[in-house]
Amino acid sequence: SQGFIVVFPKTEGGILPSHLEFGKDLAFCLQQMKASSLDETSIFAGRIAEKSAVLGHSMGGTLAILGPRNDADIDAVAVLAPAETNPSAISAAGTTAIPALVIAGANDCVTPPNTNQIPMYNALQSECKTYISIKGGSHCQMAQENFLCSFGEFTCSPDPEITRAAQLNLVKSYVGNWLSAQLKSDCAAGETFDTQL
Repeated sequence: SQGFIVVFPKTEGGILPSHLEFGKDLAFCLQQMKASSLDETSIFAGRIAEKSAVLGHSMGGTLAILGPRNDADIDAVAVLAPAETNPSAISAAGTTAIPALVIAGANDCVTPPNTNQIPMYNALQSECKTYISIKGGSHCQMAQENFLCSFGEFTCSPDPEITRAAQLNLVKSYVGNWLSAQLKSDCAAGETFDTQL
C-alpha cells in the first residue's frame, strides 16, 4: 500500500535454521527481483527500483543485518527487535555501513535491548543510522500474533505497557516513512520521520 514490493522467503523455517544461509537467502531474493526487472517476460519487467532494503523482526532482523555481507547492492536495512545469533549479528553490524534503522521495544524481555539491539546499533558503521526505543513496547508486538513468540514472552518480564495495535501503528509509520526517504529519496517522508522522532 505504500508502494513497495515485499518478498518473504520461507526457507530455513525449521526448528534449527541456519542463520548464515537464511541471510544469504535474503540477498538472493533481492538479486532475483532485480534480475526479473530486466526480464521482458516477467510481470516485474521495468518495475523494480534500483534501491532495495532488507527488513526483519527478531531472528529475521538478525538476518537482515547479515544480508548486506552477501549482497553489496543492498542500500538500507531496517530491523525490529533483532536477536543476537550465530554467526554474530553484532559482529556483522560492525561491517555494515549502509543506512540503518533499529527499532526496539523498551519492555522486550525476549531479546533485551541492552544485550541485543543496542550493541548492534553501536557496532553499525553507518553514517546514517537511527535507534528507536518504543516506550512500553515488547518483542512480540512488533509483528502479528504468533503463538510461539507469545509463549516465550509469557515466560519473562516486564510485560508490554502498550497494545499490539498501538505498537504496530508506530512501527508501520516509522518504517514506512524511513523506507520512503531511503529508497525513494522522498524528502517529505524524511522530514516526517525526523519530526516523529
